[in-house]
Formats: sequence, C-alpha cells, structure tokens
Amino acid sequence: MVRSTLGEKFALYVQVIFSMIIGVSLAFSRSWRVSLVVIAMSPLMVVAGMLESAVLERSAAGGKASEYESSGDVAGEAVTNIRTVHAFSMHAAIYKLFADAADKSKDVLQLAAWMAGLSFGVSQCLQFAIFAVVFYVGAIFIKEGHIDVGDLLAAVFSVLWAAYGAGQAAALASDATKAEPAKRSIFALIDRMKPIDPLSTDGIVLDPAMVRGEVELKHVSLAYPTRPTEWVLDDVSLTMKAGTVNALVGPSGSGKSTIVKLLLKQYIPQKGQVLFDGVDINDINTASLRAALGFVQQEPVLLPGNVGSSIGYGLPDEAEALRRQNRAAGGGGAKHVGD
Repeated sequence: MVRSTLGEKFALYVQVIFSMIIGVSLAFSRSWRVSLVVIAMSPLMVVAGMLESAVLERSAAGGKASEYESSGDVAGEAVTNIRTVHAFSMHAAIYKLFADAADKSKDVLQLAAWMAGLSFGVSQCLQFAIFAVVFYVGAIFIKEGHIDVGDLLAAVFSVLWAAYGAGQAAALASDATKAEPAKRSIFALIDRMKPIDPLSTDGIVLDPAMVRGEVELKHVSLAYPTRPTEWVLDDVSLTMKAGTVNALVGPSGSGKSTIVKLLLKQYIPQKGQVLFDGVDINDINTASLRAALGFVQQEPVLLPGNVGSSIGYGLPDEAEALRRQNRAAGGGGAKHVGD
C-alpha cells in the first residue's frame, strides 16, 4: 500500500493536479460563460470519474482479489507438499477441497462483476448527459454571438477533463488514507530499539582459531514474545563439551529448536545464561558468534549458486569460507562442493 501510494499513484496525483490547473485556465481564456456552465456541471463529472476509477482499479486487482485466496491456499499447500499428496493418494480429496473453495467465491465474483458493469454504465451515462446539457447551452451562446464553435469546444473539453481528473484523484484519496497508518507502523518498526542487533559492532569478537565449541545452559527459562505467559524452556541446564556429538530428543514443542535459536542469539532468555566457550553469548558480538557456528535446519534451503556458496554464505573472509567448504566436503563425502 505504501509503495503503491508513493510510486505510480503519486505520479498520477501530480498529473491530475496539473491537468486541473491547466484545463481550467485554458477554459476561462476562451470563454468564461461556457466555463461557468461546465463548472456548474462538474460535480456530476467528478462522480463519473470516481465510478470509472473504482471500476478500473478493481479490474486491475481482480487477479489478487481476496475471494481467490482460499482456493489459492489449497493449491499452494498441495504443490508444496506434493510428496505427501502422492504418498497418501490424496489427489481426489485435494481437488474436491479446491473445487469447493472456488465455488464459494463464484457468487461473490459474479456480484462484483454486476456492480462493476452498473458503475461503469452510470459513469458513461453521466458523461453523455453532461455533454448534452453543455452543448445545448453553448449553442444558445453561439446563436447570440458571444462565442464561436472553437471557443465552445475548447472551454468544454478543458473543464470537463479537469473535472474528470479531479474525480480520479478523489478515488485515489482512499489509498492515501489507508497508507498513512501503514506508513506509521513501518517507521515505528524501523525506529524501535531491537534487543538483538546483528549489525552491531559491540561485544567480544571471537577468534575462529581459538573457538572450541563448548556450549552450556545455566537455569535457562524462555517464553516467546507472542506467548509471554507460557514457558517454552523452564529452568533448563545442560552442558555440551567441545568435540562431542549431542542429541536433543523430545516431542514436538518441547524446546529442542528453541535451544538452537538461543545459541544462535535469535532470542534472549528471560532467566539464566547461555555460555559459549565459557562466555555469556550476550557479551559476544552477534555477527562474530553466528560466523563461528554452522547450522543446518530441519528443511535446509540451498541458496542460488552451488553448495560451496551456500556453505560460505555470509562469511566476509573468503579464506574462512573456503576452509569450511573443504571441511564440509571431507566430512560429507563430497569432493567438489563448488560444482
């Protein structure tokens, strides 16, 4: 919404304002009598412009209408989990879910189409009615010798299109109104103080050559910000010695991934300490800590490029990135991680 208002629609605002100023000025320079008549009719032209702009805007957004979201979500989830769909032969069930969701939006979309057609028809009717009245009065002025045909046409079309532009601007005003609270929330998010700043230069910078990899949790308790009253970890203590292989085993939601996120300094525990090589991770520079760790999540994602670039991604030191690539190749049986 903010991008739309500050982008192409802002340019349209400027275009409309200048067209109104220039149009009215040209009209009065040719015939003030006809200009006053047209201005008296301009409120109807503004209404016509608003109706037509609303119809065009809805048509442009038709492919993204909320009515399509339900069926689109079903299709998206089916494609994302296509292996599960195949494994359990769920093709017919998924198709039925998609068809039911699409049928629910049918009536809504048909009603929207009727309303769009009616609005466009009323808009065109108003425009032709205005033209009829203005040309009738203009013919009287020509007969009385106040103006000629050229003055009539110049004045009529200049004011009418200025009024039509005002209608378009009024139709776009709602977007500006909606963009204002969105803008405030965006800047509030940018300006808020972050408890964890990955770009900060404060804290202890780890020397990769001196990192042992010992991890210790001392009476750690954590509740997620979205659920501050529910403890994900409650007084957890454990030690993982350097050079050892450790496994955290437990049901879903027991806090296994949360412990890894604490080690990566994605969250700060409300109670207790997380130590890395005997140092509280809150005292370690965030970027330095994350550069010293290797993390493969449950559903790993390969970044664009090759396996080597995915392993070394985010490391400013090319030599360190190459060392990790070679170590990964030796440990996993791969010989050419850069291919």
